[in-house]
Amino acid sequence: MREKRRFIRFNIALKVAYIVRREPKIEKFGTTRDISAQGMQLLTSDKIKPGDKLDLKIFLPEALNPAHIRGVAVWSKEPEAAKSHSYNAGIDFEKIEEDNKNTFLKFLCGLMRTFIAILTVGSLLMSGCATMYNPATEKKELVFITTPMEVMLGRNTAMQAAKQYSFVKDPKQADKVTEIGEKLAKVSDRTDLKYHFAVVEDKEINAFTMPGGYIYVNSGLLDITNNDDELACVIGHEIGHVAARHIAKKLQVQLGYDILMNIALRNASVRQMRQAIDVSFNLAELGYSREDELLADRLGAKYAYKAGYDPRAMITFLKKLKEKDKGEMGPVFLRSHPYASQRIQMLEKQIPSIMSKIDAKSGRDVQGLSAKSVQPTRVMCGKCRRIFPGTVKYCPYDGTKL
Repeated sequence: MREKRRFIRFNIALKVAYIVRREPKIEKFGTTRDISAQGMQLLTSDKIKPGDKLDLKIFLPEALNPAHIRGVAVWSKEPEAAKSHSYNAGIDFEKIEEDNKNTFLKFLCGLMRTFIAILTVGSLLMSGCATMYNPATEKKELVFITTPMEVMLGRNTAMQAAKQYSFVKDPKQADKVTEIGEKLAKVSDRTDLKYHFAVVEDKEINAFTMPGGYIYVNSGLLDITNNDDELACVIGHEIGHVAARHIAKKLQVQLGYDILMNIALRNASVRQMRQAIDVSFNLAELGYSREDELLADRLGAKYAYKAGYDPRAMITFLKKLKEKDKGEMGPVFLRSHPYASQRIQMLEKQIPSIMSKIDAKSGRDVQGLSAKSVQPTRVMCGKCRRIFPGTVKYCPYDGTKL
């Protein structure tokens, strides 16, 4: 008798029909207790002896065809009368008929994916040690929603947005937002997903983010931005929410563990997916906490500077909105955010240090750094009025010192 071998097995009960070749060809039935690609444990009322050769037919779930397998009993255990009346035999598979091999392996692969998903999500949900360092927040955080889950939710929410919103037909506006957005995304603290940018036909001054890197800018906001620097700071602010996983954290609070687990295992019902999409959609229209908004401002300035834009344009943009805020209710962008004066004050203090840190990492000279003395990202020739990168010292057209 061969030794009992140890394999990774799945504890799952499946119906099994079998014929013992030493006996008349009478089909009998049992159930699996564990199953793997190499073998299984068989529970049956019939005594199977070690060395018995069997023809087995395993009935797989999900309307898959039964798998026809030959096997040999490598060990057998008689039942304990007080507990069970079923014999327990270990069966090693010898052969799977070619026509059934793909069906059986497909089933086992599905079990393996589910097993891995349970371990992954379960460890995140149940282990306080399952934390990750987020460079955007500079903290270790416990986030249950993985990137694939967030992207899947974002994709479905974006489909809902496509039905509810009208988008600008001018390709120049859409291309401009996408071009700036992609530059910022490349230098952001989160590059494990693909960002998507769109311009909504809406005169409200606003921008918002859906899960999974879907960022929307209203046409009304584009109308009041004087330059690419201001627009870059606004888009950088929204990318900051994605990098800091603000919307993912809000989702896991709103949806709860049960729905998240089902989504992770792809077992979510239509109702649960509908609920997840609705919550995602509604969260995009609600404001974040004061701390989240101020962090997104700092991240927006950081990404704008790293991408070659002037981060101080965020201050000029906010001052512009502050003037409009003197009206009835003010722009939506301010109604769902902290007071503009608080944000301006914070940015005036933080931007110099943000720029100096980036300069230090890139090896630039940071002597005498201040909001006024820091090296500009762009310079203009006073004679020919052409604009050049901040690193250019002399105009290449007329030699004027910049």
